[in-house]
Amino acid sequence: MNCLTAYQTLPWPARSPDPYPIEHVCDMMRRRMYLPGNAHDLARQLEQTCQEIPQETIGVPYHTMSHRVAACIHPRVGSTPY
Repeated sequence: MNCLTAYQTLPWPARSPDPYPIEHVCDMMRRRMYLPGNAHDLARQLEQTCQEIPQETIGVPYHTMSHRVAACIHPRVGSTPY
């Protein structure tokens, strides 16, 4: 609480949209992976998962970036489609 009162914060809603495309790519990867046994398994899984996801699928969040930013700028009630 001291930190919050000591610094000026920006008014940002608690349920604000996440406009960052990398988060969506990471989520795609996370859904395809299983719990690794060790660091080597994790590295192998990450490499394999990156190769399996089509570039077109990864490109979609990046191509909609301008729409994501606009949805954050224009306040409205409810969530954004992103």
